[in-house]
Amino acid sequence: MNDATPAYGLWSLVIVNSAVFIFFAYTFFKPQAPRDWRSFGAFSAFLVALFAEMYGFPLTIYFLSGWLQSRYPDVDWFSHDAGHLLEMMFGWKTNPHAGPFHILSFVFIGGGFILISAAWKVLYDAQKTRSLVRTGPYSYVRHPQYVGFIMVMFGFLLQWPTILTLGMFPVLTVMYVRLAQTEEQDAKATFGDAYIDMHPRCRDSFRGLAASSVTAPLEGIAMVSRWAIFALFNYKAAEMERNFKNLCDEEIEVNKVGFTRWNTMEVVERTERRFEIKITRCLYHELATSVGVPELTPVICQVDNGAFNSYLPDRIVFNRGGPGHRIADGAKECNFYWESYVYGPTQGG
Repeated sequence: MNDATPAYGLWSLVIVNSAVFIFFAYTFFKPQAPRDWRSFGAFSAFLVALFAEMYGFPLTIYFLSGWLQSRYPDVDWFSHDAGHLLEMMFGWKTNPHAGPFHILSFVFIGGGFILISAAWKVLYDAQKTRSLVRTGPYSYVRHPQYVGFIMVMFGFLLQWPTILTLGMFPVLTVMYVRLAQTEEQDAKATFGDAYIDMHPRCRDSFRGLAASSVTAPLEGIAMVSRWAIFALFNYKAAEMERNFKNLCDEEIEVNKVGFTRWNTMEVVERTERRFEIKITRCLYHELATSVGVPELTPVICQVDNGAFNSYLPDRIVFNRGGPGHRIADGAKECNFYWESYVYGPTQGG
């Protein structure tokens, strides 16, 4: 990178990029009702916060600079490329714009805008005749425009995560879920049984995970997000040797000061070959329940199962007792078990 070219302080680019993407979203969404403008305004605020850090002032880099520099001393964290945090932290050595997270972000962003656009066309035609939308994305997704906005925001998080946008994302997601629930009630009042029968599996709004058009894409996002949190923070895979002792140490540490510190955790057993903890308060279950989608918690449990079992798959086995033994299933506690098979399986399995 040319040192004479500033990496930040480019406020003209903040304005231009914000205006371009907001106008681009406007042409896809075409807000009309106050509710439309509210959701569009929240999305616009997300874009402004994103580009303000991408080109203006790198608040997240400044905030995390000490931690980042101590763990990744070879990275120039105030270069523009370093703002692609996921590529940098996973050790991507070439152009971050060709990195896996950046490419995946384009899939989410492009797919989200396409979904918003396709939904608007059929919705506009239906509004002119005051009829139910039964075609296009609405034939398989109940709230495609809100899903599209969530996909675009998640794509930008993959591309350029910041403290502000990470904080805004769950808030805006909950807002879109609430708006969708309100619209469902309005549609039921206007169209009655015709609306309910259009998606018979969705009779109880967001109560069925498979039936909910908003929680279905959130399921995939929750899986990717939980995996990313696991990989980046829980076990520091890029900097720490993978072994049974380090896994146990990091699980205890992350439940004290990390993302899951709000869980209530107790170590039940720790030996050279077996580690067991007990969770009596689950942050994820409380969060999912508070926004009306408790069915997301088992999804996160499955992500945990895969993540823990992929840590050292030929040496460490993880389980939690299966369905019926989790807080997500109504149990009072979750028990996590890890066993090290470095010296061969224990007698009796």
